[in-house]
Amino acid sequence: PIISDDNSLSNDVPKTEDADSNDSIIEQGPSAAELDRLVAASRKKRLGKNPDVDTSFLPDRDREEEERILREKLRQEWVEKQQKLKNEEVDLVFSYWDGSGHRRSIRVKKRMTIQMFLTKALEILRRENIFNELKSVSVDQLIFVKDDVILPHHYSFYDFIVTRARGRTGLLFTFTEPLKPNAIVEVPATATTSTGTNVIE
Repeated sequence: PIISDDNSLSNDVPKTEDADSNDSIIEQGPSAAELDRLVAASRKKRLGKNPDVDTSFLPDRDREEEERILREKLRQEWVEKQQKLKNEEVDLVFSYWDGSGHRRSIRVKKRMTIQMFLTKALEILRRENIFNELKSVSVDQLIFVKDDVILPHHYSFYDFIVTRARGRTGLLFTFTEPLKPNAIVEVPATATTSTGTNVIE
């Protein structure tokens, strides 16, 4: 027969009470802090924009970037359009006034300043050799009068066109279509000086 003491027997018997307590510790689930984190994450997932509410006033990086790109595109298109407009050639009939009118025609680009125009006009008049007083005259001594308005030398025709500058009888310049290359412009003998485009010394 095998005889053993009580201690050895007790060691061989499983301790069901301790095992149950360990299982309860394992099965008790996440801590309170972990639960709070899970709840917060769940709330974040559920929150979103209501499609029925106008949110255009809220900051939106993607929308702002699209608007910036669109503005830049429109700006470039406007600049290109204005450059094309400035380079258009138009015919300008003017009259050199020395007590009587002497009508001439000159082709200019809209981007030309009044000073540049007067320089070209002076060259044309000098080549005719009939205005002796112009031989020693500089551009600074000439003025350009349009419809009773003295036009400053530093402004361009483009400036007067886009600002729709007006004189006594209406718009100072109403250029329509640019001339074709190498076109010959004829000034009718019956043309009047009602437009009041005069170059005066």
